[in-house]
Amino acid sequence: MMKKYIILLAIISGLLAAEVKIAEAQSAYNYQSTVIKYNPLYIPNRSSSTLKSDRDRKEARSKRERQQYKKDREERERNGEEERIISWINNGNNNLGKGRYNQAIADYNKVLSKQANGTAQYNRGLAYYYKKQYKLALNDLTNAQGMGIEVDQNLLNEVKNNLGNN
Repeated sequence: MMKKYIILLAIISGLLAAEVKIAEAQSAYNYQSTVIKYNPLYIPNRSSSTLKSDRDRKEARSKRERQQYKKDREERERNGEEERIISWINNGNNNLGKGRYNQAIADYNKVLSKQANGTAQYNRGLAYYYKKQYKLALNDLTNAQGMGIEVDQNLLNEVKNNLGNN
């Protein structure tokens, strides 16, 4: 009878051991499920090199996006700058036509501080001529001529003659 109890006890302990192993396996499965459920970035059995290459791809994509954003921003700034320059030239021309030479010169100075512009240089020279500041007028008119702007030779001669008389 004792042998029956021992065999029965061995069977029960074997079943208990098997049950414990099943419970441990179930627990490990639940852990992975739980991790996946709460952390979508966790992927079991992925090598660190795969994770590194994913990170590298994300960084490269991020870098490309930053470069494109910077390029777009620079283009918007360039376009905005060109519009401001055109606006300053138009304001200067308007002021020059109305006899507001100091305001016209200020507008042309804004343009010339941003870029070399033959039209602004020539028109500022005209404003100086009308203000009888012949030395500044001659300087601007000859610079405009050097930038490819056609300057009337009679105007240059008159400025030079007036410069000699002052």
